[in-house]
Amino acid sequence: SNNNGVSVSFISFGGVITQILTPDAQGKQNNIVLGFDDLKGYEVTDTKEGIHFGGLIGRYANRIGNAKFSLDGKTYNLEKNNGPNSLHSGNPGFDKRVWQVKPLVSQGETVKASLKLTSPNGDQGFPGKLDVEVIYSLSDQNEFKIEYKAKTDQPTVVNLTNHSYFNLSGAGNNPYGVLDHVVQLNADRVLVTDQNSLPTGEIASVAGTPFDFRTPKAI
Repeated sequence: SNNNGVSVSFISFGGVITQILTPDAQGKQNNIVLGFDDLKGYEVTDTKEGIHFGGLIGRYANRIGNAKFSLDGKTYNLEKNNGPNSLHSGNPGFDKRVWQVKPLVSQGETVKASLKLTSPNGDQGFPGKLDVEVIYSLSDQNEFKIEYKAKTDQPTVVNLTNHSYFNLSGAGNNPYGVLDHVVQLNADRVLVTDQNSLPTGEIASVAGTPFDFRTPKAI
C-alpha cells in the first residue's frame, strides 16, 4: 500500500493480483480488478483453455499457431488447447503454480515485492531451463508497475504477461461494465490478426478503425 490509500494484494498461487483498491472521487474504496472470492476460482484447470484472472502467464502468453514452433532447425510441439493452437502455453501454466515470494521492500516512495519461479528444461514443451522473476511495485505517485525478468541456459522463446481484468468503476459497481470508460492509447498502428486471433504479420494504421484511441474516447 502507499500513502494515498491505494493498495495492491496478490497471492503466491499464480502470482494472482486479487485486489487493487483505489479511492474514488468521494473517497470510497473500490477494487478495480476482477476475480474470485476464494482460491478455488483461481485453481480451475478443468476447462481446456483455462481461467486466468489476474495470473502470471508463461512461458509464452497468447497463441502459437498449430501448437508448434521451430528454433535452430528443431521443431517443438506444444499442447493444443485452443483449437489447433496453443494458448498461454497450455494448461496448467505459470498462473496455476506456486511462486516463491520475497518479503516486501521499501525503496523511497515505492514498495516492491518479488516473485520467482523456475521452469525446468522441457516444461510445457519448451527448451531450456527458465528462471523467472516478476516484480510488483507501487509508488506514492499511484503508479503500479510489473517488471518481468527471465534467464535461460539455452536458446528458447519466452513471452510473459499478467492476465488481469479491470473495471475502473469498481468490480460489479457499474451496470454498463466498461463501456463508458474513456481510453487513450499512444499507438498509431495495430497488429492485424486472422480469424483464429493469430498475427498475420501485417502492422496496419489505426486511422479510420475502431482501434484508433490516439485521442481519448469511450470504449
